[in-house]
Amino acid sequence: MEDKVKELLRQGIVPTAENLGQVKEEVSNQETRVEITKEYNFVPHKITISEFTKANRVRYSAMKTFLMKRSELQNAVSIKRAPQMDDRNTTIIGMVFNIAKLPTGTIRLELEDPSGKIPAIISQKNEALMKKAEWITYDEVLGFIGGCSKGIFFVKDIILPDIPQKQIPQTEEDVYIVFSADMHIGSNMFKEKEFNNFILWLEGKYGDAKQKALAKKVKYVLFVGDVIDGVGVYPNQNRELVILDIYEQYKALTAYLKRIPKDKKIIIAPGTHEGIRLEEPKPRIPKEYIPELSEMENVVLVTDPAHVRLHRVGGYPGINVLMYHGDSFDYYIGTIDALRLAGGYDKGTEVIKYLLKRRSLSPSYGGQEVLPMSEDPLIIYNVPDVIHSGHLHKGDTAFYKGVALIASSCFQGKTAFQEKLGHHPDYGKITLMNLKNTKISIFDFNEDSELS
Repeated sequence: MEDKVKELLRQGIVPTAENLGQVKEEVSNQETRVEITKEYNFVPHKITISEFTKANRVRYSAMKTFLMKRSELQNAVSIKRAPQMDDRNTTIIGMVFNIAKLPTGTIRLELEDPSGKIPAIISQKNEALMKKAEWITYDEVLGFIGGCSKGIFFVKDIILPDIPQKQIPQTEEDVYIVFSADMHIGSNMFKEKEFNNFILWLEGKYGDAKQKALAKKVKYVLFVGDVIDGVGVYPNQNRELVILDIYEQYKALTAYLKRIPKDKKIIIAPGTHEGIRLEEPKPRIPKEYIPELSEMENVVLVTDPAHVRLHRVGGYPGINVLMYHGDSFDYYIGTIDALRLAGGYDKGTEVIKYLLKRRSLSPSYGGQEVLPMSEDPLIIYNVPDVIHSGHLHKGDTAFYKGVALIASSCFQGKTAFQEKLGHHPDYGKITLMNLKNTKISIFDFNEDSELS
């Protein structure tokens, strides 16, 4: 550095941070900050039926609060009072107890709230309303506009809890977040070469000069589950493993992540394969599985789901990310025909959007196993700037009302089980977001592809 200063002075040039090559160095030394703003820790105990009843009431109450903020539902009445109203524009807020399609095409619902139940009719003559009704699922809480006749509620419109418009805050710094998931280390289908290319890139050893410079600007790396393949997750899994011990799988994961430069924060949420309970909320990966990794200063372990705020540095408020592996996605793709027609397993952002509109990561009881808690862990109480999911093994990005929807790719080839489900893995890719302009890009680390 001293010689470079002397050379610039000899040429009559005033030394600056830029011509001394210090600007890039400043980027690599930027302050990073990770805050866990919300996670859920279930205390194991003997669960009673009354706890599930209470949890459902909590969910109804939360959804009703969201819906009551909608101007169309300001005058909503209880289901018990609805038949007594003379107004043809009566509004109610009900949980969908049953759904039936009649031979005529008309849809008959049974709605309930704490005051009682009522049958509701959606006429097949109302085409616009029928299209809305195609997306209805069991147990979701919705607003209904219509009128009663002979104890039946005739629906004119359906109102979703939905979310308000948002805008992701932007920084003045060139700071990047990497989103990834589903490495399945230990599987015989783990794409070792592609994942190693990804790690090499983060180390600044892969790609051209521009791509290596960009890697230095990555400050956060988020993995949202299934980082290993696990053991005994499904029948005869041992036939598809190259690492048969879960502790050895975690050691292999640790060896990779230790190579990531320490100026990059790594946040890891669990998925289905981490050797923990399947019910949500899933706890953090136990430290006894990853003793070395859990002690690394740049590694943060979170539950599934979890809300994290990244880079609240200086005057920047930070960006809020909801991390959710996506175990509930299978149920909704399998039961909502409209979701399958919208892309199914190939369009993860359509599933995320569907759930975001309902302010819940799984509105149906049984759509995903969830433990009863005083605060439902799957309700989206605070709308994030980004929702990051995995599970589907297919990369997909979109925006909805200003919220970035990121369904991560994977680092595992197609397994026999995925073949049965109709998955189309899009492996070897990561999603990248620039906090300076919130631009999203995809990087491909496949052997037969150039980094782009």
